[in-house]
Amino acid sequence: MDLMSIAAAIYAQLAANLIEKSGKALSQKFKTPEKERAVERCVHSALVALLTNAANLEDPPKKRLKKLLHDFFDDEHTVQELKALLRGTPANREELWAIFQEHAGKEGSVAGFDFERAMDRFEAAFIEAAAEEPELVEIIQVQELRKQSGLQKEMLAELRELVHYLRDVERNTLKLREGQLAAKRISDREISYFAIPRIDLTVKIQMPEHPMPVVDVTPEHREKKQFEDARRRYLERLRKFCNSLPLAALGGDEGTEETVTLEKVYIALDTTERSTPALAAAGKTNRLVLLGVPGSGKSTFVKMLCGWLAATLEDPMIKLPPGFPDVLLPVFVTLRELAPRLALQEFSRLGEKDQQQERVEVFREQLKEELKRLNAESFHPWLDEALLSGKSLLVLDGLDEVPFDLREEIRKTVHALVQHYHPERIIITCRSNSYTADSLPSNFDSYTLAQFSKKKIEGFVTAWYQALRNLGKMDARKVKERIANLKRAATSTELIELAENPMLLTTMTLIHQEETKLPRERVKLYDKAVELLVSRWQKHKAGEDELTLSPALKTFLNDDLRLRQTLEGLAYESHRSGRDKETSDLKRSDAIEILEKAEYLDNLTLAGEFLDYVDQRSGLLIGYGGEPRKPLSYGFPHRTFQEYLAGCYLVSRRDAAREVMKHASKGNYWATAVQLGFEELLYNRRNENTLLDLAYRLCPKIEASSPAEERQHLWSSNIALLLGTERIERDALDPNGGKAYLERLRKALLSLLPGSLPFPERVEAGRNLVALGDDLEGLNMPPPYKLREKAIQLGSNAVEAMLKRLDYFESHFNRGNGCIHLYEPQTRSGGKVVKDYATGLMWQQAGSPGYIVYEEAKKYIEKLNRQRFAGYSDWRLPTLEEAMSLMEPEKENAGLYIDPVFDKTQGWIWTSDQQSASVAWVVNFYIGICDGRDLGSYGHVRAVCYGQSF
Repeated sequence: MDLMSIAAAIYAQLAANLIEKSGKALSQKFKTPEKERAVERCVHSALVALLTNAANLEDPPKKRLKKLLHDFFDDEHTVQELKALLRGTPANREELWAIFQEHAGKEGSVAGFDFERAMDRFEAAFIEAAAEEPELVEIIQVQELRKQSGLQKEMLAELRELVHYLRDVERNTLKLREGQLAAKRISDREISYFAIPRIDLTVKIQMPEHPMPVVDVTPEHREKKQFEDARRRYLERLRKFCNSLPLAALGGDEGTEETVTLEKVYIALDTTERSTPALAAAGKTNRLVLLGVPGSGKSTFVKMLCGWLAATLEDPMIKLPPGFPDVLLPVFVTLRELAPRLALQEFSRLGEKDQQQERVEVFREQLKEELKRLNAESFHPWLDEALLSGKSLLVLDGLDEVPFDLREEIRKTVHALVQHYHPERIIITCRSNSYTADSLPSNFDSYTLAQFSKKKIEGFVTAWYQALRNLGKMDARKVKERIANLKRAATSTELIELAENPMLLTTMTLIHQEETKLPRERVKLYDKAVELLVSRWQKHKAGEDELTLSPALKTFLNDDLRLRQTLEGLAYESHRSGRDKETSDLKRSDAIEILEKAEYLDNLTLAGEFLDYVDQRSGLLIGYGGEPRKPLSYGFPHRTFQEYLAGCYLVSRRDAAREVMKHASKGNYWATAVQLGFEELLYNRRNENTLLDLAYRLCPKIEASSPAEERQHLWSSNIALLLGTERIERDALDPNGGKAYLERLRKALLSLLPGSLPFPERVEAGRNLVALGDDLEGLNMPPPYKLREKAIQLGSNAVEAMLKRLDYFESHFNRGNGCIHLYEPQTRSGGKVVKDYATGLMWQQAGSPGYIVYEEAKKYIEKLNRQRFAGYSDWRLPTLEEAMSLMEPEKENAGLYIDPVFDKTQGWIWTSDQQSASVAWVVNFYIGICDGRDLGSYGHVRAVCYGQSF
């Protein structure tokens, strides 16, 4: 095998890549045919010099070396390092060595091939070749390169002779045999030979003042160095990955995310648990589920934490995050990519122990993919070993993006990973409405991310524009104006609800950066972000892109309507796949099949060209896996935009109501997309009549015969809230619409509370009913919950059974969902009360101002009835069933497990139920429990009555 064929196979592509990656300003200087050919000649000379010390290798090693060098020089990171030569500076030899090691793997380099000496020759020959190219001498600072490389004068003549010889030969005839180069000269067509001299390429080394230590060259030392290099590379790449912001996916400029990084704009997140900082929650919880609404910053937080830990491992001087006493190795895994691997396994054929081992093996395979994405594959053997040590933080991101039918597989896999690796910390992220207590093993604690406060909104805005100023992208005067303007807009009454969401605030900031004015509704913000991305696609057809676009693609990209319609269709199919298939990504073949349809591109070739183009030029739709320009699948990197565009598709159908009803049978998976579609109709398309028709068709009757119909009623109420009751009441065209519809809808919502929908949706139905019900008493329907009002004696076992039967939340015995309420604060006859139309109970808004013993509690009740507090005389102590109905599953009122509608003074209250003759049951809202207390103990009273009959 002729080694010169390696140079022939590599040099042209390497030269082209070097020019392409050298930066826009510099690459333009090389963008002429003469200069491109000159760079090719320099690269070819460098490669020939690199290969001269491998002339005597046998064929098998030559074959491996050929593949190894081809992979090495084809690596984007190699190109990134070598492009320094075009700028007139030496390449980073340490980084090149790390890249070479990754490709060499465990086998190591080819015996007889010295990488360091070979790179010495490559760099020196490139410099000398550039010195002989008139086209390059003014661009590449050759003299500065020579000086920085420290090349010895003795070897320059030999290199120049080699370079001179190579200038006028036919490269495809170049051979290397027994230390001699042979080739046909271009001038005389005769074969000439050139004996390669012994080229000892060395660099000047200044001797240190102190004796140099003896270098350990044992196998153990080499393995240790390989480990340290692989570990350093992993941490460096992970830190870079975690510190990047996916701004292009939110409508940002493609170059922005390379400069505005997470560490420059990150604002600390809080949780709803007594405003506990998310960092504190992660610091004190070994098994954490981090919950939040879409865009609340779940993934951003865990990336920030992983990046921080990676930095502490790189630099011991960096302080550990609070609550982390030990240095932990961060490992970040995306669950939506792990789930399909699990789906391919037939675990049922194995015993329980073998199942666990198989799940661990699947996880190991996913780790390889994660490392490949980071270009740090060489760390894989040590990563598994590090996990086994237990000194790790394992982050599993995006449980909500796992198809529902695979959630159980994830739960079992998490259990297997805990049993096998015993990681010191695990954090799993999930959307709040996609998480239930049985989603994960029982030893996980959950915290929910809070929305941004006004102070945090203002802090983010300031940090963003200051980052732009520090990068020289905006002058100080303009920055000050922009900060003040965006602070006013984002914290205004119209926009503050949106700005409280970190993802939406980032989108708002990107749009403000472009337009200085913000819309008030979220779908308008999404629409603006999509417009920004589309406009950047269209800019490329004006000549800013190196790709050559066909006339057909140029025409399509310029057609805003067709382009938007195509995006909506892809988003819909992608979102549908996430429910019905293993992932929400579309295989390339499926995407092309969709795009071939007449309403989109109507052309197979154009479909492929469009996918190639948007994959490289947009953050809205990107490719995953496969070759760089031929991804195996396509998806929307930010799920909210996928849901928005899918919702737009749904409401654009000719029979939108039928399409919406079809998806109501598929759980709450489509809820966000459907809701965004409703908002799109109202705010962007101004089509109230279509919305009204949708609302009527989704709720044609009070009784629902299936969960799908119950969900249709819920979605109908969401439309009613958007339109407002006044607008609906004005509609007199449909006899079943207007006021008749509202009356029907309210009764339908009330019947949903004890229905079959998941708890979060039933809570939503209750809240919607309160929002729509100016006169809840006018519903004249029995409350859906009927609780025991007569006091009895209860043992602990009976209480536990009651908690489970009613699905109450109790932090010790039963972490249930709790009761759904329809609270309405009222002031009657001067007394503040809270009416709960879900249970029919009337509660004191406050209660006894101080602690009292049980006998005094009875007297307190007698006094309320004598005085006819709030106009009623049937006040009493609540039973344990009634009092526990007030318990919320999260702390919502100044650290209490009770709704903020109630006064916070009464932290724990007496009930009428007793455990024994001397012990009564109490409800403690401080810690979320019920317990027995001696009758002589002190507690508060919150009295209850029925107030009026239904």
